[in-house]
Amino acid sequence: DDRVIEAGGGEAVISEAASGDELARVKLPAGVTSESIVASCGDAGRELFAARQDGTLGRVVEAQGGPKLAWSVAVGTVVGIDACTGDSVLVTASTEAGTTLYALARATGAITGRIDGVRGYWPARDGSDRLEVSTSAGVFAHSRTLADAAPVALPVLGELLAKHGERRLVRATPSTGALLDR
Repeated sequence: DDRVIEAGGGEAVISEAASGDELARVKLPAGVTSESIVASCGDAGRELFAARQDGTLGRVVEAQGGPKLAWSVAVGTVVGIDACTGDSVLVTASTEAGTTLYALARATGAITGRIDGVRGYWPARDGSDRLEVSTSAGVFAHSRTLADAAPVALPVLGELLAKHGERRLVRATPSTGALLDR
């Protein structure tokens, strides 16, 4: 959202989107290309996430001797990522089960939770770090690890269209939206 990743001779150049100022240059480890980078985290943008053509998501971190691939996990085709908040990385992927939401442990890449058939998800409207996830069974509140679920009194909804404060605009049908507040 706030950064642009540019290709540069075996490295990724991370710049601030608003100003264009360069934050970092990261030499990429073998098997990772700048075109595969889908997220840049940390103050200097040096923690990178790469969605590779083999359906794996990898985390590139600083290490002795230069950046290295810390872990790689099979998730399918990555269509969205929330990588820079807390200890969990949330990945939306297209899989054989449809749209799947994964929660991965940032440090290890271990899958801490998985929800298949996700229609949409958004930050909880109560200001907590929880998520509201919509599936064909309804909307449920989850922690960022996706390890728990509590039903939310909402009908089945679709993807997040916009958010502002505690309000969420989500798809209700293919041609209508629903505005949710706290």
